[in-house]
Amino acid sequence: MIILTKCLIFAKMKLNQKQKILFLDNLWSLLNSWIPVMQALDIISFQVKNKRFDTIINFIKSNIWEGENFFKIALKLPWVFNIFDAAMIETWEATGKIWRAFEVIVLKEEKEYDLIRKVRQALIYPIAVIMITFIMLSIIMTYVIPKIEWIYAESNVNLPPLTQAVIDTSHFFVNNLLFVIIGIFIFIISFIQAYRQIKQFKLSIDKSILEIPIFGDIIRKKTLVHFADFLSTLLWSWIIINKALLIIRNAMSNSFYAKAIDEISKEVKLWQSLSSSMWVDILDRQSNSSSKEKALLLLKNKAFPIEISTAVRIWEQTWTLSVMLHKTSVRYTKEIDNTVKNLSTMLEPIIIVFIGWIVWVIIMAIMLPFLNIANVVK
Repeated sequence: MIILTKCLIFAKMKLNQKQKILFLDNLWSLLNSWIPVMQALDIISFQVKNKRFDTIINFIKSNIWEGENFFKIALKLPWVFNIFDAAMIETWEATGKIWRAFEVIVLKEEKEYDLIRKVRQALIYPIAVIMITFIMLSIIMTYVIPKIEWIYAESNVNLPPLTQAVIDTSHFFVNNLLFVIIGIFIFIISFIQAYRQIKQFKLSIDKSILEIPIFGDIIRKKTLVHFADFLSTLLWSWIIINKALLIIRNAMSNSFYAKAIDEISKEVKLWQSLSSSMWVDILDRQSNSSSKEKALLLLKNKAFPIEISTAVRIWEQTWTLSVMLHKTSVRYTKEIDNTVKNLSTMLEPIIIVFIGWIVWVIIMAIMLPFLNIANVVK
């Protein structure tokens, strides 16, 4: 058991999202059919051909055999079960209906997997076109332009500024291509490390991502869907609001929203209502607030649209908050689906204009000296 644990920690054997859905869906179906958990895991293990997958199942079985509950096992596998999964397992395991936890997790993972799949499919064509464009541009800069430059040199013609700029760029690529590649690699590694380790840098990047046209709107709505889904599910599972907000805050990948939820959680702990903490009376509170408090109010204002907090206030009074959050999630999911369906159509004109501009610059840079040569001949 100790050796197996060390191997897992060393390898951090993470299931991809599709494998996780398959595993928990099978486990949910078997447990819901009143099959004992050890027998259910044996059945799943027998069907699995992936060694990494099988190692994780054996790890779970070994811990159950030693008397551990599933919640503690989930905490030992953070690269398989996130904080939301662990909260669901803890809640439903206490009621003796752990299969409901797996049902909730599977539905959440399937919804997220479906969205990611749609976005990837929509981006295949634009990304392929951009990559081919940059490959062709690199070939032109490193092979074609140097040969044309020789013709210009033989003709003793004065080069226009645009042509000279393209030739200088070509020289830079030819002479420093290796350094450019190494520099890009170092920049990417440094950026990733700074994003992971520097909180303020991560906050600035996450906030900037939300301002990107089209994609920022998708990410914002996707985050709001997660917030509504998580909170609705946690409240439906009888988890108190303070703990639910803490779980959601830790599960948020976007630090801008994590900070906003953190501020909301602080106010809820001071017996403020959820809607009041989010947005509703922001105008009344801004006039009597310090500059720091106004900044926090503005943060929550940007994170959560007023229609969400207004709807929360209405439904808070009828004690059906989880129902409202579910409806909000469904509405935003439909909006995301519509945006993703039209993503290729929206990006296509931008890509065409971008590629057309590059082609125009290169053609003009190449042709202008030849026009000057023709004028000299005349």
